[in-house]
Amino acid sequence: MDQTTHKLLLGALCAELHVGNDGQAPEWVHLLPLGPEVVGRDGRKWTLPSPEDFVRASQAELPAPFDYEHASERRRPDGTGDEAPAAGWIVELNVVREAGERAPGIWGRVEWTPRGRRSVAEREYRFVSPAFLHRKNGEIVRLNSAGLVHKPNLHLSALNARGEENVMTEEQRRALCQRLGLAEDAST
Repeated sequence: MDQTTHKLLLGALCAELHVGNDGQAPEWVHLLPLGPEVVGRDGRKWTLPSPEDFVRASQAELPAPFDYEHASERRRPDGTGDEAPAAGWIVELNVVREAGERAPGIWGRVEWTPRGRRSVAEREYRFVSPAFLHRKNGEIVRLNSAGLVHKPNLHLSALNARGEENVMTEEQRRALCQRLGLAEDAST
């Protein structure tokens, strides 16, 4: 293992979560875009050259905690520090390459705790932030955890938007307009 692989760093992004038509917390949560470039609203940049490799590397860590405000990432090695109750557990990951029922990206299936389900359904939290390990060069390696948070850093599918509509990033919208031969500022 080379030194850049040995010294992995922790990164976090945020995305809005999506309550279903039934008012319940979603079973599947959008965790990361497909890549290869991943850019946060705060300007931080990472690369995700292979979403499938990310999913394979993350499988050994499942179930991964889905907590509140990244509390599990702030606990000290001796177990002291912030309490880190689980809002849920990420039990499965998959890659969606084409827009359909879900937007393209890496998605996690969450088994919510009763409190976590309520926190999302009652809109106490609207955003998800995955915490992942990455190399010094910015290459994302695997999922570490995710947290319900208040401030998003990444443009992903919404949690608390009503309905199951797909959400396009501005870049995706421009690409679609270009493919359809429409002006870049075209709208519905």
